[in-house]
Amino acid sequence: MAKKLLKIDKYPTLNEYLLLQKVLIKNQDIPLRLKQIKKLIKNKISYNKVNSLLSYLDYTGKIIHGSKGFQWIYNDNRNLKSMIKKGFGV
Repeated sequence: MAKKLLKIDKYPTLNEYLLLQKVLIKNQDIPLRLKQIKKLIKNKISYNKVNSLLSYLDYTGKIIHGSKGFQWIYNDNRNLKSMIKKGFGV
């Protein structure tokens, strides 16, 4: 499946990326639709920039895009990573 490239006039800044990431992490227990995300960031980021940031986060495996919206799935727990790396038996 080929990804559709977005035409972007201005690229998002690091602050915009961090703002969107903060909103998604804070609401990681429920999927958020694009309208809800725009409302939570109080329209500080343009629609095209939000779409490009969401595409990037999806590509890097930090969010998942389902039928109900976008949801944060990335886990940065070092203990979990080491357990997975070592493997554990039941």
